[in-house]
Amino acid sequence: MKPVILITHKFGESDFSVGGLYRCQSNYCRAVIAAGGIPVISAGADAEDYAALADGILFTGSNCDIDPACYDQENRGSVDCDPALDAMELKLFDAFYRAGKPIFGICRGIQLISVALGGSLVQDIPQEIPDLSCHDAIYQKESDHHPVSVTVGTRLHSLFGKAISTNSFHHQSVKDPGRDMLVSALSADGVIEAIEHKSLPIFGVQWHPERMIGEECEHLPNMLPLFRHFIDLCRK
Repeated sequence: MKPVILITHKFGESDFSVGGLYRCQSNYCRAVIAAGGIPVISAGADAEDYAALADGILFTGSNCDIDPACYDQENRGSVDCDPALDAMELKLFDAFYRAGKPIFGICRGIQLISVALGGSLVQDIPQEIPDLSCHDAIYQKESDHHPVSVTVGTRLHSLFGKAISTNSFHHQSVKDPGRDMLVSALSADGVIEAIEHKSLPIFGVQWHPERMIGEECEHLPNMLPLFRHFIDLCRK
């Protein structure tokens, strides 16, 4: 049987739904399917049950920043924080971590991994590090991508070599990667773009690889090998 991958949902509102909506961008699911997995979208069930059901978990991106209280900081630029979302994802991380199952984080997901392992975040890149380039494509005038340098010997290096171009849609980034996490990629201005665990199948990227597959690749490298690597880990 193909590996079952739990994909974390986000919360939404609807005029037709009294209890609200569970939301997930379809390209996360398409990427998992293309890589050989079976996507299952989380829907509020017990974290331990999900960890028993699924072979791995994919933490998705979001416009909601993680509450700085989760990493013992005051709010200095975090926006749209959702305590319910933080609590749900931290419980899921803990359950899959203790089960020893693969964990992959994208955008907010890489930040969630860092925070869950005791790390911290740059809450607002333009505000905290004004000399750096803005990483939010909304404010980029000429392009929506930038080069990323990959650390030799990491899983990313084995897949893509020393450098890749990625898209960019974030105003926060990892500051302290967290317990036993290594920095596996940096942008030219020093922003952490990827992290991975020293020994466990846990890793994350700040960019959006689910938007870099098939027709969504355009001028950027195909990120399907990254998802295939994750699915292969979930088979073991």
